[in-house]
Amino acid sequence: MIKSIISKLKNLRGENKMDENKVVCGCYKVTVKDLKNAIKNGANSFEEVQLATKVGTGCGNCVDTNKALVAQLLAK
Repeated sequence: MIKSIISKLKNLRGENKMDENKVVCGCYKVTVKDLKNAIKNGANSFEEVQLATKVGTGCGNCVDTNKALVAQLLAK
């Protein structure tokens, strides 16, 4: 419980930075950096990010999580 509280406090202060090398789609080895690059190169929706990176187009298990992540990245 203490770790959870500390983590939330760090998030509020911006201390927990997203690991750009974290694989977010195991089927195609898509990383956070790949998602960011797709957005940087003009993708404006999850579907456009999917077209650019193939994220979530294999088994589909990561679709919901990555939709939320892409929405968060687009909002920045």
